[in-house]
Amino acid sequence: MIKRATWFVSGAVAGATGMGLVARRVKRRVRRTVLQLSPTYVARHTRLRVRSAVADGRRAMLLKEAELRARRDGTPWPPVDTDPRRNAEVIELRPRHGRERRSSAK
Repeated sequence: MIKRATWFVSGAVAGATGMGLVARRVKRRVRRTVLQLSPTYVARHTRLRVRSAVADGRRAMLLKEAELRARRDGTPWPPVDTDPRRNAEVIELRPRHGRERRSSAK
């Protein structure tokens, strides 16, 4: 009889402990999900994604403009060596009027 009581109590303790751990994890997950669905979080996250998309579009536009200018001027594209670690000539990709500025990276 003592064995049965011991096993019953140990099983009940293990079950209660497991339920407590699961309940904490579920509450934490629900709290995190609710925070992610809050209007403030959604607005901030959307703003950051739109800003990133616009920056990618601008970067692609500047690269395409530099490529078209290089084609128009008869210079090779992409530049032969654009790695600044090797002190190569680098094209600064900024919106400018006229031709792009070339500088020597050091």
